[in-house]
Amino acid sequence: IGLVKKTPILPLGGISNKRTLLYVGTLVDVVTEIIEQKKAGIFIACDDISLSTTELVEEISKSLHKKVILFKMPDIVKYFLSKIKPNIIDRLYGSFELDNSLTKKALNFTPKYSISEGIK
Repeated sequence: IGLVKKTPILPLGGISNKRTLLYVGTLVDVVTEIIEQKKAGIFIACDDISLSTTELVEEISKSLHKKVILFKMPDIVKYFLSKIKPNIIDRLYGSFELDNSLTKKALNFTPKYSISEGIK
């Protein structure tokens, strides 16, 4: 969010990873359902749709009404960056998805907030 606010041009284009997000409203709804239904166990709370880093930046820019130009970072730059700071490459390009299907089934729950609403 800070980058989108400060910088109109970002090297975050063309990233095809997938990341699961969780809007705090969805978390509250899941916890409320667990309490109301008196359920016990392990539950995974997350939004239904995963976004890539590129899609996330695009959604943030829309919600902030900021125009952002995204370009793909050259492979040579990614290579040197991976040697200097390997964690950054994993954080920007790696995927991390969760499956909330068992939670949704156990609680008969469907998240009511969209990704756009959560980001706003």
